Amino acid sequence: MTKLFRFSTGPLALSLVALLGGCASVPMMAEKPDATPPKLVQTDKKDPETGRALLDWDRPGAFGKVAGDLKAVGDGACMAARVDLEALGYHPDARNDKGEAMPGGGFYCYPKPNGDKPDAVAPRLVPAASKGADGKQVLAWDRPGAFGKVPEALQAKGDVACMLASIELEAIAYHPTAAGPDGEPLPGGGFYCFRKKVGDKPAETAPHLTRSNGGLAWDRPAAFGAVPQALQPRGDAVCANVGRTYHAIGYHPQALDEKGQPIPGGGYFCAIKPNVSRVARA
Repeated sequence: MTKLFRFSTGPLALSLVALLGGCASVPMMAEKPDATPPKLVQTDKKDPETGRALLDWDRPGAFGKVAGDLKAVGDGACMAARVDLEALGYHPDARNDKGEAMPGGGFYCYPKPNGDKPDAVAPRLVPAASKGADGKQVLAWDRPGAFGKVPEALQAKGDVACMLASIELEAIAYHPTAAGPDGEPLPGGGFYCFRKKVGDKPAETAPHLTRSNGGLAWDRPAAFGAVPQALQPRGDAVCANVGRTYHAIGYHPQALDEKGQPIPGGGYFCAIKPNVSRVARA
């Protein structure tokens, strides 16, 4: 069974991070952050996906070292920007490009020594510092920076695993020998989950039903958003056609059928907990 980590998506984890290029040497962080906070400023570099100007910190030397629980949080935030980054520094009063204090502070991100490859020392699931919303103990990865890039062939599987924890999550990293709480490697490895940029909203590019292992499957599970409350009964009814224990956990209004045509009424992502998922359409 492939395990995942339901990452906390509070303000701290979602603070903006700088996308840094390679440098001649690793910057040295001060023991404590400077009294004057750093600020995000535009650079002349463009995001290849959006075409927008990338942001960088105006005063990297203002950051202090990041350690303890903040290290794992910062690594996750940096990896969400680019999987080969880790948190090298932290400032509790970092400012965004408008000069406003960032809720929870900001992290200074830097390329990991292992790049986008999984680290030789595997990450392990350990009890999280805080409990879940239901008051129960949850598990978290001890070393997010140990994860590497998700292989293309495993992306859909990882996204499904993350979506079963929360529809707003997707798989951003993977480690083939990630370990469980007992320290033993998890069969199939482990995925690192993080909040999608669009949250629980459907993606602009619609998912498409494709043939897989003799059946139909969605090509991009992460494209699904939350099921609107008014459509939940219909979605559950559609998914019940797959099996009595299936229910709708995702919806996309422009989902495409196997011929590439829009499905009337949209498409639903059906799942049965804990890890079995299938597809259905309206």
